[in-house]
Amino acid sequence: MCITVEEAIMNQTITGVLVDYLKKTHTLFYQNAAENIHDGPNALILPILGAVIGEAIDTTPFNKCLNDIVSFFEVRTRGGLSKGLSKGIAIYECGAYTVIHAKDASLKGIEKALQSIQPNKRPNISRELSEWYQTYYSKPELLICCFDGSEMTEVQPIMIEYVPRDFNKVFIPGADSHDGTVPRMGKQRVSRDHKIIFGTIGDGPKFGQQVKFSQTTAETVAMERATWEVINYPFNGINCDWQFEFEEKNQRWSGLQDLVLA
Repeated sequence: MCITVEEAIMNQTITGVLVDYLKKTHTLFYQNAAENIHDGPNALILPILGAVIGEAIDTTPFNKCLNDIVSFFEVRTRGGLSKGLSKGIAIYECGAYTVIHAKDASLKGIEKALQSIQPNKRPNISRELSEWYQTYYSKPELLICCFDGSEMTEVQPIMIEYVPRDFNKVFIPGADSHDGTVPRMGKQRVSRDHKIIFGTIGDGPKFGQQVKFSQTTAETVAMERATWEVINYPFNGINCDWQFEFEEKNQRWSGLQDLVLA
């Protein structure tokens, strides 16, 4: 699950969202083992349908948190400060990834962001793919997670909090293309290898169960106080994103829904 700008093998993917009723925010989680089979820089790109708050969360002290959630239900990065850059661009180190946060998803905005990192980690994002992100997701913010080398990257959760466009619709990126081409959303079937997690925290409808973690998570995330559920998505399904939607009439969250935007 993800889009890479060059050929890569992505395995053991865990992705999902924590809904915070008090702050009215969503926090996106993403983790996988990535192997770059392109002879040069590569990157995976995650769209954010909302406005990112602050910096990516340093998950180094609790880098097993997503595995803990998955393991709980199966049984029953080094983060860094962002560099001072021009407005609309921030850079974080997260394990083997150099993460670029670009508020401007236009071709010009992406090119400007890429010039901010070292050449050996600077991928070549095609005009076609850049324009697809801009139009398909209606001007999203982007996390461009850059990596290099042919060995598997260190497993390190990427975690980012944001104010969503619609609090009652939880967006989970699922678009799949591992060779830099534009994904054919809803028009092809893709093989997947991942788990989807969904959590809630605060005074609102609960979803799932509390989990015992092997490491203390940051108060910023407070994952111990949340309730969680894990969804095993079919190994072979249509190329799409996903969402959970809050049903006002029933005061509950829907199950996982396939999402293909117009």
